[in-house]
Amino acid sequence: MELKKANAVVLVLLLFVSCQEQPTVSTTQGSAAIECDESLYPIMQLQADDFCKTYTETNITLHAKEAREAVVNFVNDSIRVIVLARRFNKEELDVLKSAGIEYQAFKVALDGVAVIVNSQNRDTTIRITALDSIYNGTSTRWATGKKSLIDAYGGDINSSAGEVFKTQIMKGKPFAPTITRVLSSEKIIEAIKNNPNAIGFVGISWLRGQHDGIRVCRLGGGDYQPDSTVVPGQFFGPSQAHLLRSYYPITREVYMYTREPKRDVSYGFIAFVNDRNGQRNFVNNGLIPVTMPVRMVTTTSEKVQ
Repeated sequence: MELKKANAVVLVLLLFVSCQEQPTVSTTQGSAAIECDESLYPIMQLQADDFCKTYTETNITLHAKEAREAVVNFVNDSIRVIVLARRFNKEELDVLKSAGIEYQAFKVALDGVAVIVNSQNRDTTIRITALDSIYNGTSTRWATGKKSLIDAYGGDINSSAGEVFKTQIMKGKPFAPTITRVLSSEKIIEAIKNNPNAIGFVGISWLRGQHDGIRVCRLGGGDYQPDSTVVPGQFFGPSQAHLLRSYYPITREVYMYTREPKRDVSYGFIAFVNDRNGQRNFVNNGLIPVTMPVRMVTTTSEKVQ
């Protein structure tokens, strides 16, 4: 008789627990940790700050990582959402497929990689072939002035900026052993400011507030190629108009990836970046939005009669 009573009590308790209200998941309340391609960190931190300012019950913690490191963490499930300045490459796609990992990809912007030199340097119009020669080690001296030795800087071996630079400028050739590798875009900018003979490259959003001590180069001068949108014989800086027209030769796409099945706050952040305010933030920081219409206005100094 006592055993039956005990069983009845257990049954009641189990029923009571099962009827408890389950916690709800919200896209505008809660916290999320996201790993961000280091070369995109300034603009994505701005996006996170704006999102949290708009939705005051949210907290987005953004961790700057090199692209490949973020992908490894994504595959290993130590992080559920990442932001990359490129698509997954073939090797990464093969790993994701073999592991049976389901994810969603959101293309959110078009970005560029800016080539920068010290403000004392007058060699700011550079042929693509010459830039290739600098980074493969063929060219070692500047063409003007005292023709000093070139000190070329690049990001970490796992950086997306270095990967796109090697693909689009060097056609897959390796960087010369003489290239100085540094761990962050911030350190590249610092090195350029402190060295009159230096050259390097960073993501466009890293240029914000950094114009003192550096100059942004114009690239081009290539010969006509049927499969290229680069204008032969002309040189272009990484302005939004030139990125949009594909005249500037080092462009890349920005993607947000998630393997989180719940519609949680990380989904809310992705939606925010894709919507009007997030896309406007890209425009205000030199990138090109991809989910909102873009209108280019051409200005002229000529008077309209």
